[in-house]
Amino acid sequence: MFKRFLLGTTGVVFAASMATTAANALLIDDFSEATMVIAINGPEVAGGTDQVVTLLDNNGAGFKSSIVGGYRDLTTTLVASPVAGRFTRADANLVPGEFSHSQDNGVRSRSKLTYDGLAGAGLGADFTDGGLSDKFRLVVTYADLGIDWQIEVFDGANTASIIFPSFAISSATNFFIPFSSVEFAGINFGSIQRMSFTANVNSVATLDTAVSLIETVGVPEPASLTLLGAGIIGLGAIKRRRKA
Repeated sequence: MFKRFLLGTTGVVFAASMATTAANALLIDDFSEATMVIAINGPEVAGGTDQVVTLLDNNGAGFKSSIVGGYRDLTTTLVASPVAGRFTRADANLVPGEFSHSQDNGVRSRSKLTYDGLAGAGLGADFTDGGLSDKFRLVVTYADLGIDWQIEVFDGANTASIIFPSFAISSATNFFIPFSSVEFAGINFGSIQRMSFTANVNSVATLDTAVSLIETVGVPEPASLTLLGAGIIGLGAIKRRRKA
């Protein structure tokens, strides 16, 4: 059974630019280990066929304790690139402790991290950390206005995903996505077999983003967080780097 929803203005995403600590946390990935880099050069393949490149299981770097299940896969999909010499590039550990997705002007692409154990054997992970955690926490270090992210989970029986939008971000910002979100209805977070995180899920042209931490947490501290609905932040796009 597969469920997929677009997160609108329901107010289920908390964001706070201030430093926030959690009473408890289950680490999914802090990108401190197993550097993985993909670069795909344009132009797009004749006939408009997407170019897809995947690096499996930490690209041979072995088990890493800082990654849930010990392993991650990275896939980048190039959807469109206007002329020769343009490129799309996805990086885990572009700098220590950061996963980034970046693309040149006019390039449309997305990058996906998958956590499902060695060779897809499954995680069997308790994302609730024994009942102490009830939401995802992502620390986004930068983002251009208009980029969307997606979290997808599979518990062995059901698959569900949530898409949540960015506003322009230039410094570390916490995003909290509750397990109780309607998009995750029917998911057993006590036994997750696979999780994926996709940057620029809609393959919007030109936009960049980076994330430094993915984990599950309980009640965040301090509790004075700003509740943000999608589409209500009217900030200008931030260009992290000069486009070619």
